[in-house]
Amino acid sequence: MMPVRQRMLLAMSVGVVLCAFLGLAAGYLAACGIALGIAQNNLRAEAEWALNESVAMSTDAHSVLDKMNASKATRCSDQDLSEMVHFLYQSRFLKEAGRILNKRVACSTTAGRIDPAKALELTPNEIGSDGVKVYTQSASFILNGKWVTSLQMQDAFIVLNPYIDAMIKRTIAHRSITVIGSADRSASPHPTLIEQIQRQHFTDSGDLTYRGAFYSTRCSDAYNTCMTMSLPFSEALEHSSISRGGFAFVGSLIGAVIGFFLSLAFWRGHSLERQLRRAIQQEDLRLVYQPIVDILSGRIVGAEALCRWNDEHGMAISPDIFVRIAEEAQFVGEITRFVVKRSLQEFAADLRGNPEFHLGINITAQDLSDPGFLPMIEHALLQAGVSPKSLAMELTESSLVRSDRALETIRELRRRGHLVHIDDFGTGYSSLSYLQHLEVDIIKIDKAFTQAIGTEAVTEGILPLIISLAERLRFQVVVEGLETLKQVNYFHPLSMSKPILGQGWIFGKPVPAEEFLSKWKKAEEAERILLHAE
Repeated sequence: MMPVRQRMLLAMSVGVVLCAFLGLAAGYLAACGIALGIAQNNLRAEAEWALNESVAMSTDAHSVLDKMNASKATRCSDQDLSEMVHFLYQSRFLKEAGRILNKRVACSTTAGRIDPAKALELTPNEIGSDGVKVYTQSASFILNGKWVTSLQMQDAFIVLNPYIDAMIKRTIAHRSITVIGSADRSASPHPTLIEQIQRQHFTDSGDLTYRGAFYSTRCSDAYNTCMTMSLPFSEALEHSSISRGGFAFVGSLIGAVIGFFLSLAFWRGHSLERQLRRAIQQEDLRLVYQPIVDILSGRIVGAEALCRWNDEHGMAISPDIFVRIAEEAQFVGEITRFVVKRSLQEFAADLRGNPEFHLGINITAQDLSDPGFLPMIEHALLQAGVSPKSLAMELTESSLVRSDRALETIRELRRRGHLVHIDDFGTGYSSLSYLQHLEVDIIKIDKAFTQAIGTEAVTEGILPLIISLAERLRFQVVVEGLETLKQVNYFHPLSMSKPILGQGWIFGKPVPAEEFLSKWKKAEEAERILLHAE
């Protein structure tokens, strides 16, 4: 079988590789998402810009045509041609201007006056609602072998700068112009686009994502034209400045780090469980004991048994951690059995000789619901020859509300003579009236209340109330977390009517049984109040 360390390394390696791969994929997808988002935003801006340029060009063209038609100069005279040249100089969108008489070009700024016999008859490709004639495929308007667009209003015509198209189309996006109200459209880079997408997407301002491409349409309020810019995802990613490889690398790196720590945490959790099971089987757990003292007399009246464990690497593991692991894995009862067995072994003789002294054992909700719990306690006491009254059961408030089985077990413990302590009182779910029905013996006030002494915290004002109610209900009170003489003195007047017990570092830190018993005996002999831990 593969050694534990090798299995651990293998599992961690698999986890790191898997998370690195997922991180790589996530990073790559994130980069693609960012790139596509940027491309879509840019496309909107380009559509807006292109429409503005188109509107400016149309406005300029109509303005020049209006001026030419308003001219008082004789048509095609030198003055007329001179005015047209002047108009062109003021426009960045127009290439040529001239006159059309009898459906033929009579003159232009570049050709001058033209012999009517040599001019071709013109047929417009489209006539707008405003009466403007549009020529897009006329032999009379060819530049460098390419048809150019010309507009005619009355007898004046202008030729649009053929290079303005390149100015408008300044990105990799594809451009398509739609004339609202016309059945014809200008050439589109997607010939079947009109059939695939509803017409409204080309005649209303808006954005559309369709079949792996972005479309952004902007329509003019002044003219019956719309500008649509489109860009396939593949082209957007191809020309993106976002480094998908860089994102993928960073994602894989982050994924690997996360995978390492997740694998470490997962393995450590499982490793701790296995180590804890081995420690219980080999009885490698250890117990320490903290004294419980009568605050007024200073006499030690009991002790709480606390379980401690160091893992196989020598690291101390908090009881909160390893008890929770045992609870989740359903073997916390084995820890309880160890604590009962070991504490009775270490204290049996002293418990038999001091019937007023009690030893507190922490139990859990699972213990209370375990059918074998009560028989285990009874058997351990018989073997040790110890009275049930000497063994107190300490449980948290939350343990009281788990099940009817747990409540019945608590009542049975008291019937058998065990003391029942409610630990960390004030932080859980129960109330004093609820505890009255359970007939518990002792409530241990949580250290959060003790630490409030000497402050203006609300919890300090609750202490006298808790103690007063506990006295009425005939509960013994143990105050946890006592660390200073000021805290101890606070309880002196409150313990006049009924003794209050205390537990905390001022009386002694948790120590092994041998050291505890030694100090206990010395304290009894000297009748001293405090038990100091080293």
